[in-house]
Amino acid sequence: MVAGTPFTGELVTITDREERRIPVKDIRIRPSHLALLPDSRFLLVSGRTPRGEDGELWRPNAVVFSASGSPEAELCLGDDIAALVTDADGGIWTAYGDEGIYGGHPESAAGLAGWSARGEAAWAPGGRLPDHPLQGCTAATGDDRVWLVWYPGSSRGGTYLTRIPPATGAVTSYRSPLQQPDGFAVRGNRAILTRRDHNSGPPNSSVPNSTATPGR
Repeated sequence: MVAGTPFTGELVTITDREERRIPVKDIRIRPSHLALLPDSRFLLVSGRTPRGEDGELWRPNAVVFSASGSPEAELCLGDDIAALVTDADGGIWTAYGDEGIYGGHPESAAGLAGWSARGEAAWAPGGRLPDHPLQGCTAATGDDRVWLVWYPGSSRGGTYLTRIPPATGAVTSYRSPLQQPDGFAVRGNRAILTRRDHNSGPPNSSVPNSTATPGR
């Protein structure tokens, strides 16, 4: 158990019609990611997970909660999760940091991964990326597609946007117009990339379809 746990939190969801507050009890991880699942369930995820005492098994670092805020299942989704998003069918998509990629966890080592809502590895890049990831940046979903944003460890530099339709698992990658963004959203044929540090580099960028989602 992590120091300072378990603790109680509150999940606030806001729509154009209402605000809903759900008490979340018995949180036994230090969450760094929150994602929604079908049937009003949700997922809390810690970015890191250590090996178990036997040196082989990796400890759970994600918890599925019911619509009422009760824990339902524990999962392990790899180590050093830098970005995480869920799709409409409950699939979980992750991009990892360098400590995870070079830390020994088999799914983290690939840089990007897809998981079922039961914590089963369901997708891997399989050599279809333009380079090997070094660090995940951000992630988003839109139009039944998942987008994972990452930058490589080679001398090529730059940042890539990788588009994956969960139904097929196909991979299409594009160069990002913004170096190392930390925010990304897609809607229809437009996308927006943002970077938190406004005092260096280019400003936050609104990206049209021809740049962010070509070839649709």
